[in-house]
Amino acid sequence: MDISVVPVDRLARGASLEIRCRLSHFDDQVLLLIDEDENQQSFRATGLSDESRRRESVMNEVNTCSLDNIHFWVAPELTVPLALQDEVGGWLAAINATDLLLCVPGSFHCQDEQGHWRNTAQVFNGNGSRLPKQHKLTQFSWRPAPGEASVHEGILASRNITVFLTPLGLVGVAICKDFSDASAVEIKAAWDVIAPDWMLVASYGDREKTLKRHRERAREHASLWGTRSLIANQEPFVGG
Repeated sequence: MDISVVPVDRLARGASLEIRCRLSHFDDQVLLLIDEDENQQSFRATGLSDESRRRESVMNEVNTCSLDNIHFWVAPELTVPLALQDEVGGWLAAINATDLLLCVPGSFHCQDEQGHWRNTAQVFNGNGSRLPKQHKLTQFSWRPAPGEASVHEGILASRNITVFLTPLGLVGVAICKDFSDASAVEIKAAWDVIAPDWMLVASYGDREKTLKRHRERAREHASLWGTRSLIANQEPFVGG
């Protein structure tokens, strides 16, 4: 596992402030569109049923972060396509959200420079400056019915973790299973060694399983190292 540390020296009013965080959930009835391969063994997100409505939802979140002087903002996994994530950077540059230290405006499936499909989250600070992208480290999978073959996320798993050294401590970014999948021994070991002060987690899943695992892992992080985990989750709402 390749681990990089990126300094983020930005906090306008000093570290003695109350730390304000925002976790987004989009209640705009926009479907995630997915497509399976011909063997129905892998899937990828192809878009959203109403990108203009989601764009309005995301813009409202950006404006709220600025008005409420938010320090950390996280949006859920598979809710914001990369082009819309890029727009977030432009909006932040225009309004200059002074207190916003780091934001993860969701993630989505997209192709990298080498043509590999990734589950990617672009990270920004409050003036819209791009920080290194985080690519998902583990593929999501599920079994439609007992005895049937499992269906997995059609992405290339990354082996690069970027953590951000900020005035409020060391911050890690995780995409769903990258945070709570204890079976991914190498990834779990990496977070155990890094022991960040904060974890910003973009998640997509149900309350009964996904959020339960996330909460268990968050309690474990908090007990061992005092890590504060910010988990933005979207319940499945899928078409296609």
